[in-house]
Amino acid sequence: VSRLSQLCGPAPLAVQLARPARAAMPFAPISLDEMNKEVLAWDIYQMLAGGPLYDVKKVPVRFTSIDQYLDIFEPLLLEECRAQILRSMGESEPAPHHLKLLSIEQNEPFRLMRFQPPPPPEGGKPHFFETDIVLVSYEPLDMDAAAKRGDGEDEDEPSTGGDFHALGLVASGGGSEHLSIKLHLPSQRTARMPQAQFKRLSMLHRVMVPSSGHWYVQKLGNMVTINREFQALYSMRDLPLCEALLAPGPSRLPASATLKPSEALLRAIETRFDKSQLQAIRLSLTGRGVTLIQGPPGTGKTATTCALLKVAASGGGGGPLLACADSNAAVDQLLDGLLKLGVRGVRLGQPARVSKRLRDATLTARLEAHADRGASGELRLRLGRLAKGP
Repeated sequence: VSRLSQLCGPAPLAVQLARPARAAMPFAPISLDEMNKEVLAWDIYQMLAGGPLYDVKKVPVRFTSIDQYLDIFEPLLLEECRAQILRSMGESEPAPHHLKLLSIEQNEPFRLMRFQPPPPPEGGKPHFFETDIVLVSYEPLDMDAAAKRGDGEDEDEPSTGGDFHALGLVASGGGSEHLSIKLHLPSQRTARMPQAQFKRLSMLHRVMVPSSGHWYVQKLGNMVTINREFQALYSMRDLPLCEALLAPGPSRLPASATLKPSEALLRAIETRFDKSQLQAIRLSLTGRGVTLIQGPPGTGKTATTCALLKVAASGGGGGPLLACADSNAAVDQLLDGLLKLGVRGVRLGQPARVSKRLRDATLTARLEAHADRGASGELRLRLGRLAKGP
């Protein structure tokens, strides 16, 4: 079975990894074409109907090879991509734009569709950005039809909405001349592509021409985070931690510090987390090497991390803790979880990139609300004058 076609939900797995020896990081650029072809072939109505798109395998503690690691984690990444798109749709629900198809350029293995751009928004911020994933359809998205698919109706139908719909990636969206969207409309079916998907996409390949007029373009989300995760997954062979990830074991490093939170806090944590999550927290508190917590979407990795940070913050470690993630949305999730646990967190970064409900926790907001904000403002002015010089 070819890769990109397999995903059951084991609990998060916590293992400890010894620190690797210093090594060069010769990461080669990883092409996103294969992942893009897979994602752009998805049927939006099948996605909305619920249920996984792939069969998953249980994540073992040790892997026999990098190929086994990729075969297990790639389907999980694709399911995470689907979950992110659906989550983004539920949070924002942007209105579709009815745009005229101007021209088509074949750019194998994709087709580049150029549309008349939508009217500029009032705030001046573009409607679309590069790497946005969008739905291109001849008719508006029919949520009632998606609900019927989710209830088990019309299961024999390959799709709905006239079959004239496909997912696309924005190639350029900030210009004023046109909106460029990349679609995957193959003329030949691959062994991995289901017949229903190929039938819908090949039909679009024939009918989606400039003379077809106007099409609805609706933003669904953005692929930046998934692109990073896919490239990180396929950079596995170059990672200094590769061997430790494939066959983890107890760290040989001595414990640098072991945090000892109060018994009351530990009892409170134990009532909220399962056995594997508690194991992850305990291993992380020993201070040996690196602790990796891995698991499919929805198994509590973020909640476990937040609990770990609460325990660490309460354990008298003697300094602030820095929690990082690979996207603004992921950092917001960590902060939201910490605030719910009663941990006083401060969000670093540009406030405009922080979720509106969390902006009061940004460093900028905390400074503005501080009793000495006048003095701090005067200090910033003086520092600015000093920086400019005489």
